[in-house]
Amino acid sequence: MGTVGRKAELGVAIIVLGLLALLLPWSSATVASLDFVPSDAYSILTGTVYALGIIVILAGIAVLRLKEEE
Repeated sequence: MGTVGRKAELGVAIIVLGLLALLLPWSSATVASLDFVPSDAYSILTGTVYALGIIVILAGIAVLRLKEEE
């Protein structure tokens, strides 16, 4: 059994991002149902999708840099 390489770590990180994306609708509806939050679930979901998009773009840049090093 060897050590985990960079590609395996990145693969697991992208899988975790996918799992977080699956939780977005549930979490945005839960936050929107709080009394002290004056917004609806759609606006919260939109913001989280933008944030997830930025993270995925950064992951793509990391993959490109990893490919250049090899």
